[in-house]
Amino acid sequence: MASGDQEVTLYTSVGSYWSQMVRLALAEKDVAHKTVEVDIMNYKHYDPEYVAINPACEVPALSHKGKNICGSQEIIDYVDQLKGLKKHDEAEKLRQKLVKLPIPEITIGVARHARNIEEVQGAKEIENILSALFERQATLKERLAKYPKLSSAYHGKLKQVMDFEGRVKTVKEVRKYLGDISSFLDKVIEPMLAKGTGKNDVYCSHV
Repeated sequence: MASGDQEVTLYTSVGSYWSQMVRLALAEKDVAHKTVEVDIMNYKHYDPEYVAINPACEVPALSHKGKNICGSQEIIDYVDQLKGLKKHDEAEKLRQKLVKLPIPEITIGVARHARNIEEVQGAKEIENILSALFERQATLKERLAKYPKLSSAYHGKLKQVMDFEGRVKTVKEVRKYLGDISSFLDKVIEPMLAKGTGKNDVYCSHV
């Protein structure tokens, strides 16, 4: 991929967990690329120009030689294939665990219930920063009306948003997801750090 690195464009957002996974992977694998910041707080990932790149209306996406690859895991796999890299079994196991973490539910849940979760510091500031999340359904419905030719993409994203929000209606539900993260850190990450081995080879190779 060395000769074609300059043709790589990564569409990303600084606040996106999934985007950071790809940015770390590209940096580790020394893939030169152009970065395009997508302002997800102002719904630029719902704009027709971006939907043409990623119909899922999400970041990240990667363009290379006229091909668009969408989704963090798909992009990491694509880069590995182009670089001729073999997957590390332990790294792959960890990566699959990371992918299953309830990051969207926690983000939306904390934004909605921050003031009622004692562990959350700076609740008002968090609510202000993530306030755009509360307008996603209305924004998608507006785009549906304005761009009917993209109805398939917008309907799919709207269903996903409604599903996410439906899973965090109460503080109790959000606490469960926060507990999942805490358990993951205690059972998976802390033992790795305590051993002092494998951190670079396993934790960084594919995330």
